[in-house]
Amino acid sequence: MPHLHVYGEGSSAPNNYHKPGHAGRMARKWQAEVRDSAVKAGSEWTGDDLKLALNREIPARDVAKQLGRTLYAVRSVRYKDNKAKRKADES
Repeated sequence: MPHLHVYGEGSSAPNNYHKPGHAGRMARKWQAEVRDSAVKAGSEWTGDDLKLALNREIPARDVAKQLGRTLYAVRSVRYKDNKAKRKADES
């Protein structure tokens, strides 16, 4: 039986939340949207680019479009930042 998330009173999951593979399909769709405009793919990150990428108030796909990066590149930077913060907290 799949694990079901419990939502608080008055909230509900989106209609497609429990469909298998939905998150992966959406990520591939968003990646395809920004891939063609990813003119900086593979180039060094500047300090300003990193600041914008690490701003979690802006969705990763919007940051990717603004910076000319791929969605997966922005997600990777955010993941590495979280990993470094967790490691520092453990010390």
